[in-house]
Order: sequence, then C-alpha cells, then structure tokens
Amino acid sequence: MIALRDSDWLVATKVEDVLANFGTIATDALLIALQDSDNDWYIRAKAAQILGRIGDSGSVEVLMTALGDSNEFVRNAASEALRRFRG
Repeated sequence: MIALRDSDWLVATKVEDVLANFGTIATDALLIALQDSDNDWYIRAKAAQILGRIGDSGSVEVLMTALGDSNEFVRNAASEALRRFRG
C-alpha cells in the first residue's frame, strides 16, 4: 500500500488502477489498510476510494465506519465510495 504514496504521481496512479482492476482480490488488503490507524490519512483515503471503484458490497460496513474517521479527507473518500454503491 505504501506505493500509493509514491512521489511519482504516475506510479501512484498506476498502483491505484492495478488495485482497482484486481477487484475483490484486493478488497481484503484495502479493508485492512482503511482500518489501520497506523496508516497515514492519505493511505486510508486512497483505500476508501479504491474500494468505491471496486464496488464490493462486503466493504460497506467498513466504509460506514470510516465516515467517523478523525481525518476529513478519509471521511470524504468513504462518503464518495458509498455514493458509488447507490449509483
């Protein structure tokens, strides 16, 4: 997950795309990243965004919990991810 924070935006964007394309295979790792308070806000927010792109309904509960995250960017990413589920 640390590659999501690569200083080269092209690398970080490619990693995000690869994880999203893995789909449900990547869901567990992303859920862990989102819930791990040791991860900085950027990693948690990116995990929420990618979970929204994947659209696995098994991530809804964790995304709902992330709406209460201490960081505004993580809360916003979780909210946007949940909106994707509603279409």
